[in-house]
Amino acid sequence: MVEVWRDIPDYEGFYQVSNFGRVKSVKRVVIRRNGTTNTCQEKTLKLNTNKGYYYISLFKNGIGKTFGVHQLVLRAFVGVQEKGLEVRHLDNNPFNNRLENLAYGTKSDNMQDAVKCGSLSRCHTSLTDEQVISILADERRICEIAKSYNIDSGTVIAIKQRKYFKHLKDYPVVYNKRVSKSFSDEDFNFILDTRNKREDICKILGITLNQVKRIRKTKKNIFR
Repeated sequence: MVEVWRDIPDYEGFYQVSNFGRVKSVKRVVIRRNGTTNTCQEKTLKLNTNKGYYYISLFKNGIGKTFGVHQLVLRAFVGVQEKGLEVRHLDNNPFNNRLENLAYGTKSDNMQDAVKCGSLSRCHTSLTDEQVISILADERRICEIAKSYNIDSGTVIAIKQRKYFKHLKDYPVVYNKRVSKSFSDEDFNFILDTRNKREDICKILGITLNQVKRIRKTKKNIFR
């Protein structure tokens, strides 16, 4: 299928959404308050996740508003959502915002979609049971697991928290093993000495600013 872009209603000339569920800002000239101009280049925007859905914040005339990507796709390609209707994900996967997977419908229609899919706990991803079992036992960081399976980090977290694929509850969950380390007395005292700048400590010892803050606050010779 060819990707098609449409203007987002009320944001014409600012943003577009595609039938693949992607959002981009369009190239435009912005006039600053002091009268100067600035050209904003076309850019595909990074989507945010919240409660299992993709969201995006759009800005116009200095005012920002957040929308569900599924809502934007249907508004641009189908029309305004009528009162009493909801957006349906036909495969019950809230991360699949392709136009062919979306439709307006009633709450009852949404429930029927879930029934057709099998169960709410199994329909949030297109993963197989074997893949989910591997994810449950994967010790890597959440972002690394998500990248390996080409899925969202939120989906990995939901699987590990038993929110998705609940029928696999007998398989153990394994999280990333964070190994604790400690410093030599000399390095530890170097960190605690407030005369030393935190940025310099980070460069010399190869630790993060948050780790320096945590060690100084707890006075514990340990970091992860």
